[in-house]
Amino acid sequence: MNDPLGEWLEWTEGVRFEDLPTPVIDAAKRYLVNTSAAMLAGSGAPGAPEIVRQVREWGGSAESTVAVHGLKVPAPLAALANGVMAHAMDYDDTQAGTGLHANVVVVPAVLAAAEAAPKATGRELLVAHVIGLELACRMTLAATNRGAHPWLTTTLFGIFGATLAAAKIAGLLAPHVRHALGIAYSSAAGNRQGLLDGTLIQRIQPGLCAQAAVSAVAFARNGATGAHNILEGRYGLYPTHYGTDYDPGELTQGLGRDFRMLDIALKAFPCCSYSQEPLDATLDLVREQGIRAAEIEAITVTVATKHAAGLVDHPYTPRTSPQVDAQFSMQYVIASAVCRKAFGAADLQEAALHDPAVIEFSKCVHVAVDAQNEGNVAVRMRDGRTLEKRVVFSRGHPKRPLTAAELRAKLAECARLAVVPRSAEKVAALERCIGMLDTSTRAADLAALLA
Repeated sequence: MNDPLGEWLEWTEGVRFEDLPTPVIDAAKRYLVNTSAAMLAGSGAPGAPEIVRQVREWGGSAESTVAVHGLKVPAPLAALANGVMAHAMDYDDTQAGTGLHANVVVVPAVLAAAEAAPKATGRELLVAHVIGLELACRMTLAATNRGAHPWLTTTLFGIFGATLAAAKIAGLLAPHVRHALGIAYSSAAGNRQGLLDGTLIQRIQPGLCAQAAVSAVAFARNGATGAHNILEGRYGLYPTHYGTDYDPGELTQGLGRDFRMLDIALKAFPCCSYSQEPLDATLDLVREQGIRAAEIEAITVTVATKHAAGLVDHPYTPRTSPQVDAQFSMQYVIASAVCRKAFGAADLQEAALHDPAVIEFSKCVHVAVDAQNEGNVAVRMRDGRTLEKRVVFSRGHPKRPLTAAELRAKLAECARLAVVPRSAEKVAALERCIGMLDTSTRAADLAALLA
């Protein structure tokens, strides 16, 4: 039997900073800026303070930092809290075409592990980050026909990337890394039911996986053993979760040369990835044409698949967690964009979520499924005209990346929304720290600046 995991372990044990192409390192730094922004914005979002409060009660060894809130706790608990904050506003990232949010699991694990290994350098953090993202991305791509299966790729595959990254920065050798991954396999899970029910577990799941990843590394370092053939064994991940919908070639083909983590999109808007192109199209229309909500009779938004529609076609009715309801309601995000001619993190705060004008207009928004017309928005005006705009790649997509100025503006926006708002000077220091990680002798400085 082939052992793709063995090939992975051989590559990751030997890879050094100098082996990674400049575009890969540059991308990793951008992802760190973006994930830091998401953590700042999510630090006070529903779900995050509750988890932080519990982590504070548990206490323990002052190993690693909880971002923004500043307390130091055992590394797995810091990874838990930071993972929740990173995903809370759904402002993080997705691997194009898969729905994987790799950084919200990998980055919290890397940050916690870097502080628990105080001699870790910035270069070591970047290498760990890259290999963790690469494994998560490749494992996701290896699962085919993903829409037909119920699993949440972010957590099911993200936990392995997070474990590999944490093991790398902790200095584990291949046999112990295999055990760590085998231990993490016992915690590999995740589902979308919380999304459908509009509950906070949707944003807590990545934190649970980051916590399990850091714990698995600690257990393996102390001699615990895990399953070995976790990918293709009789009860391995792919046979049990995807059956025959699995392409093992995706795991290792071009490993170390072709980097799948370069296909990660940074979101321009804090909501589901399937709403990104329609939001861009809607904002282009209302801004270019000067359209007002009162002039519109109906809007039809087209997504590619029934799977996509199942995630975002939810008439907006605020329930116990209205922020979650809004993030996964095409009706809400489009109505908000039309009524306010913008859509950002401010549009997911409490007052905005209960705006009667937006809620009423959201009833005019409808979702259609057509793979050939994905990203199209058709606005039927009360005067009989129909205005259309289609966006194939939203801002932030790898084929249309955010500019440095756009990413900086996103970081500044999120810093203002932090539970403890960040000054412009502190935001600049954070961005500067990430930009200079490859010359830093202390990886832990990044977590300190986030605190």
